[in-house]
Amino acid sequence: MPGIFISEGMQLRIPAGGLTIGIGPNGGPDLPPVRFEVALDVWPFWLDVAIDHASSALEVRKELTEAVRVAGEENVDGTVKGDLLAGECKAGMVAIAASAFALDNFYAVIQRFTPAGVELEARFEVARTARHRRVSETIRRTFAIPNPSARRLHKSVREVFRFRDWAVHPPAGFREPAKHDFLDVGVEWRFLAFRAGNAVVATRAAASIIDECMNSPRKSNERLVAWCEGHRGRSQARYDRVKEELGAETITG
Repeated sequence: MPGIFISEGMQLRIPAGGLTIGIGPNGGPDLPPVRFEVALDVWPFWLDVAIDHASSALEVRKELTEAVRVAGEENVDGTVKGDLLAGECKAGMVAIAASAFALDNFYAVIQRFTPAGVELEARFEVARTARHRRVSETIRRTFAIPNPSARRLHKSVREVFRFRDWAVHPPAGFREPAKHDFLDVGVEWRFLAFRAGNAVVATRAAASIIDECMNSPRKSNERLVAWCEGHRGRSQARYDRVKEELGAETITG
């Protein structure tokens, strides 16, 4: 195999048995090729995707707001209005799903640091624990998070996964139209569920939860402390992007 390209965030290790030293025919060391293994945590990539699409949803929302402000709602072309509503919805869906995927991958990565993680996961399987509960409970047990923050953590993760389920496993069937938040019309409920504000809330939740965790490892867990020190810059960079591109305050609603 040719050389290995190591990108940001990749981890490299020599697996058991990957390096052996024997005695060569002339009495010197016999060094066969070394085997390597690589790994890449993708939660930073999913946060990037979430931020990109939450920003896109906000831009489309601004276009729709400006079109209505300039021409009046009744004078905005129906095709243009429909395209903007759909564009905001699609970007919001991706941002919300990506936020959940980031939390889900972060949960998978930290399991190796969780006290009694194997036993905990086994209990989750037996109890058929909901995914959002597995994620938040594993995070709570792994990091030094005070009780008030833990309660907010459970609530935030539950909400992100609730909206993610609507995007990934959309319910079928008819519903009454929902009143749009600023257009004077009823719309299909997903145009409200996946609007820009909710995309921003989900993205901010995922980025802030992960960044808070990276700054709060349990000091008694030396492996976790070392891992957080090595990856803290990746979470901080994403949370800085959220604050810069999506605003310092959470958009509610």
